[in-house]
Amino acid sequence: MNILHLRSEYLDNGPGTQPLKIAKEFLKRGHHSYFAGAKGIMEKYIIKDGFTFFEVPELSIKKRDIISVLIATKKIRKILKQENIDVVHSHNAACSFIAFLRVVL
Repeated sequence: MNILHLRSEYLDNGPGTQPLKIAKEFLKRGHHSYFAGAKGIMEKYIIKDGFTFFEVPELSIKKRDIISVLIATKKIRKILKQENIDVVHSHNAACSFIAFLRVVL
């Protein structure tokens, strides 16, 4: 199974580190994880551990406007198709909304 971990920013705190821990466990179980979001300190650890990170700066907390949401939705749609994603694991309400928009738009 291909899983996309979707988060606004990958900062060095509990919610920012959690997706990486989950992805490592998924890998042990034979699943592959990808990451998408605005850059943060965790990006380098994600890449160091061998996972693909797609930068989507429009997901940043500082870019919560309609244009950014539409651009992010388009980029997420492309990632989902390109990587044949089966499951989106979103880590906050804004990313859940954008993943939902990807389905309805």
